[in-house]
Amino acid sequence: MEGCDQDPRNHPEIDTYIHTTIVLNHVNGVLELNLAALLHDIGKPDTRIEDNGIHFYEHQYVGRDIAEKILKRLVFPKETIDKVCWLIEII
Repeated sequence: MEGCDQDPRNHPEIDTYIHTTIVLNHVNGVLELNLAALLHDIGKPDTRIEDNGIHFYEHQYVGRDIAEKILKRLVFPKETIDKVCWLIEII
């Protein structure tokens, strides 16, 4: 996510990585919410397009799929993975 710039009209942060670190500073305590905040924008680099600005159409679904693979590889329980993936889609 580092170096994946965002439209400054919506996100004045330099890139998606900095945006994610800012988001992480605003969540606390709940593992699934922290993981969802960390992984929500992981799909932005794969979905970035420029059309009258910078957009990341459906990045939440791409991010959900990437997050699911990561969490499975790290051997998180299925219920945790399902909840994190659901949160990624809705936040």
